[in-house]
Amino acid sequence: MKALDILMNDRKKIVEEIINRIEKKGLEWNKGWTPEMLLPKNPASNVTYKGRNVLKTFHASLVNEYKDPRWVTFKQAQDEGWKIKPKAKSIILEKWIFEKEEKQKNKETGKEEKVKIKLDPPIPNYFRVFNASDVEGIPPLNLKPLEKNETLKIAEEFIKSSKVPIVETAQPEAFYTSTREKIVIPLKETFKNQEHYLATVLHEMVHSTGKELGRDMGNHFGSEKYAKEELIAELGAMMLQGKLGIKLDDSHIDNHGAYLKSWVSVLKNDFNELFKASIEAEKASELLYNRYLELNKSKEKEHIPTSWEEKLQNMSPTLSNENKISNSWEEHISKHSLSLEK
Repeated sequence: MKALDILMNDRKKIVEEIINRIEKKGLEWNKGWTPEMLLPKNPASNVTYKGRNVLKTFHASLVNEYKDPRWVTFKQAQDEGWKIKPKAKSIILEKWIFEKEEKQKNKETGKEEKVKIKLDPPIPNYFRVFNASDVEGIPPLNLKPLEKNETLKIAEEFIKSSKVPIVETAQPEAFYTSTREKIVIPLKETFKNQEHYLATVLHEMVHSTGKELGRDMGNHFGSEKYAKEELIAELGAMMLQGKLGIKLDDSHIDNHGAYLKSWVSVLKNDFNELFKASIEAEKASELLYNRYLELNKSKEKEHIPTSWEEKLQNMSPTLSNENKISNSWEEHISKHSLSLEK
């Protein structure tokens, strides 16, 4: 058997094993955050908005980068003793009246009773609300912050190293938009744990390298090219977690596998796609990892004296010129080597 055949057979075997893991019974992808925590609510009436109004509030949160999912009317704010900030803009929410109450005589009893009559067509109405971010005096949003552990610190540092802005907003989706060159994620406090938060950030950051690395990013949801890009992003996120030394337990690995379940048809059509995706994922993870290292390196330089000679002079001004340490580490090492040879 030729070497190429051996490699191809080995690749095929690996992909089949991965597909089996992805397709195993009961394996489902769970979002790493709790979308219910970001459903638009009215703190004055305790109403959770539904339907079209959910879409409208989510859109407004994305456009204005709101970090609060609560909304109130002008009158509600007044009644609660809160104040709408100057220049704050409201959005229109819809209220459709599908039925009305009428009094009708009961044919059997002869008594008048209140009955609900269905309206066709329904009566449209609307009201305006302001986001809680634009309301002074409103109690702070009570979301429990993630515990500040090493994983969360790494995630926050990685965000700082991103070439594109990463914005947290009060909406339930995580995505990268190539047209606006921006990553949007749900509020940090809604994630189930630090590992899920980091994995989500890394996944979207891998997407954000697409243009820079020459990948085709103009793909429609559900298309094969879209599936390939998702493979690259998820594999890249896993690679980065490995580079960063983040330990993945079985449930977390299974969640990566379950996320890829939707794109498994690509692997079945051509088992080499996984390896092609791996190459692209490696390029993206290396690019992002190096940026992260560069950021940390520059921070370290800020805390290191620019000249060890200057530092020693400050410590001991009477040092003679002969005893001063060279500014050049290469010269210092060279002198040290010569003395050893003697």
